[in-house]
Amino acid sequence: MKSILRLVLLTVAFGLFVVPAQAVIIDGVDWTSIWEGDVTPANAPGTTLNPNFTEFGGTFTVNGGTTTTAGTNAGVANPFPSTSWAGGTAGNGTDSTVEFRVRVLSQGSEPGQPYGTAFFTGWNGERFSIGLNSLGTKLVDFGGGGLPGTNTFEVDTTQWNVYRVVYFDSTNSASLYINGVNTGLTQSGSGGPANTVQFAKFTSEVSATGSSEWDYVRWTNSSAVIPEPTSLALLGLTLVFGAAAGRRRR
Repeated sequence: MKSILRLVLLTVAFGLFVVPAQAVIIDGVDWTSIWEGDVTPANAPGTTLNPNFTEFGGTFTVNGGTTTTAGTNAGVANPFPSTSWAGGTAGNGTDSTVEFRVRVLSQGSEPGQPYGTAFFTGWNGERFSIGLNSLGTKLVDFGGGGLPGTNTFEVDTTQWNVYRVVYFDSTNSASLYINGVNTGLTQSGSGGPANTVQFAKFTSEVSATGSSEWDYVRWTNSSAVIPEPTSLALLGLTLVFGAAAGRRRR
């Protein structure tokens, strides 16, 4: 019995030890790079766990663990290190995923690109775009290249939502998920820089105003989903107790 107890304690210790070392594994996904909203993009340390971005226009303020953007045409681009967000080139056999959590606080009434905020990614030499409209019929516009587009899905963008875009190397296309649900929207990229992420940009119009609140942006160059370390530890405990029960029966 002492040996069984010793094995249980070792299993628990292993689980507790592994969790901090695997900080980039969240909800079973091994994220390559993560920006958290508890630090402004321009002041991030410039590591894969919190890449540094170049800000342009507007202001960025941290409040309660999220970053709020406000002002004229506020946006960020060019994450560093850029290799952490690299989509590679077409035909490299690697699918990728980007996920972000955001809500629109306000937006202007620019007719050209009516969005409270937008998100752009360059992947496989193509650009993909997501615009969040919060006026009138609230919707997400999923496009290739620039905005506006015609590929839309109705959702209350003023509430916190998790947007996930999965990029498929074999077709050089992407699919959009919102809060874990497949919207059915797919898109092919169209022109634009590769290996870049740009977000919190309201529109391309100089007079664009509005504000949005960002919780995080995550990117992975792998589509692999693996169990979280805590789950592995629990599995280990189950196996240990199962083996002990088997010995008692014998």
